[in-house]
Amino acid sequence: MMALFQISDEIRVQGTTKNGSDTIRYMMDHAAETDVLILDIGLPDLSGVDVARVLRDASIDTPILIVSNDDSSDTVLRAIRAGICGYLLKDCDGEELKHAVREVSFGRRYIDQRLLPYLMDRVRGEEQQNSPSYPVRPPHPSAAMSAVTRFMPGLEELTPRERDVLRLMAEGHTNDEIATRLFITPKTARNHTTSILQKLGVKTRTQAVVLALSQDISISAGTLGLFS
Repeated sequence: MMALFQISDEIRVQGTTKNGSDTIRYMMDHAAETDVLILDIGLPDLSGVDVARVLRDASIDTPILIVSNDDSSDTVLRAIRAGICGYLLKDCDGEELKHAVREVSFGRRYIDQRLLPYLMDRVRGEEQQNSPSYPVRPPHPSAAMSAVTRFMPGLEELTPRERDVLRLMAEGHTNDEIATRLFITPKTARNHTTSILQKLGVKTRTQAVVLALSQDISISAGTLGLFS
């Protein structure tokens, strides 16, 4: 994997670790000077998702980018719920990796475009019965484009304030925290959340957040360090 990271003078490898436990210990000491933490899923002891969850529980908010060969919908969703900021497949090229690192370092979200169509179907409950985990790479690039276009209308219907709320939801904030950040009442925040779910045609906050991540709502709402 290290060969992928020798791509630009913009990215400096600050340190490497051998497993999840070492990564956690390293970040406990070096989080302040680490701009982006890049993890694989298949670490020797803990999974990258487990590492992300431990770091978030420890209030370490360094942006985490997963770079992995694992393209199952289960894994991607677990990683998102654990608080990662980006998920990229290992067969990406150097330019896309550089772009993904830049995006998450700026506080934005990045999901490999090839993961989006079937990931969205999974979140919407449209996956096939008896297939709890299946590849999410679309068979043809056109499939990805048509799927993304299919979900755009709901996002376009959101008001600027609803986009602000959705962006904060994607960052993991509760309605009360959103209310505080936007200087609105908790009731207003809940009303915005309800309206967002209705406009996007989803039933849960998680579904709305994945949709937001797929369209990088943080950019339109206008929102290195260790490699393992």
